Amino acid sequence: MNYNDILNILCCPACKSSIYEEVDLNLSDNKLVCNNMHYYPIKCGIPDLRLNPETEFAAKNYAEIHREFEFDTDRKHTDIWIKKNGLNASIINGKSVFVAGVGMGHELQCVDTFEPRMVVGIDYSDNIHRFPKLDVRNKGNTIYIQADIHNLPFKSNSFDFVFNGGVMQQLRSPELGFRQLYNVTRGGGIISIGSIYDQSWGNRIISIARWRHMFHKMQYDDAKKKIMRYGRISKLFGKFKLGIIPRSFIGEIRVVDSLGQMMDFYYPEYRHVIDPNEIIQWFNDVGIKEVQKGERQFVGRKQ
Repeated sequence: MNYNDILNILCCPACKSSIYEEVDLNLSDNKLVCNNMHYYPIKCGIPDLRLNPETEFAAKNYAEIHREFEFDTDRKHTDIWIKKNGLNASIINGKSVFVAGVGMGHELQCVDTFEPRMVVGIDYSDNIHRFPKLDVRNKGNTIYIQADIHNLPFKSNSFDFVFNGGVMQQLRSPELGFRQLYNVTRGGGIISIGSIYDQSWGNRIISIARWRHMFHKMQYDDAKKKIMRYGRISKLFGKFKLGIIPRSFIGEIRVVDSLGQMMDFYYPEYRHVIDPNEIIQWFNDVGIKEVQKGERQFVGRKQ
């Protein structure tokens, strides 16, 4: 199976985002083109349906982070992932599955355990070009597409099961990303959002970002009092030449002199400070009131 087999569910992301129409794509000279003459290249056999692939903003490229790119194919680890994500044959077998963000391929490996009718995996990063070359996670019914979750190139009601693990906290707009996933899910289909990063000393950068984000959920006066208190502590560090604590331990504490500087410093650098209650609210906002909660996993069925 290749992308030609799913042209019936593909649509032009430019038309979808600008004129709100799901315009068909057709193959022409090793490119996909819509009736409004928007062209999308095919790289390494994978269509690139991102609107602005040259943008400076992008998810971390696993091709650079993990140059060896060796998969963990241990059956035990796969079984653990399947259990955490609540996957079973009844919701996967014979269904069309969408893996929104293939990353290192863990979700694809879980899905491959079952017998889906079709699997479509996307990723924003060029790392996705490695997948067709691998025996693992490369069953004949798997299709790879380079795309942006914020503007998915799929028609409404295209998939029975939508799997999104460890991605939402990296998006520019997690709420928009969720709405896109909801839109491409068929009525009665399942949306699974999971693997939000833990807050712990083992993941200090995430913990510090969440701590900073705390101030922006407070009432202004309360936030101001706390920030001024931390500002005085920060100045005290500076007075005794302790302005910087080793970054390898807790990040970096800087000496700040004004409320404005304090607000800038304590503002989160990343959007991955998503609270679990926010995710439940996303489901509720689209009419999914019953959300199953597992270990860092949220699952709902579209009405």
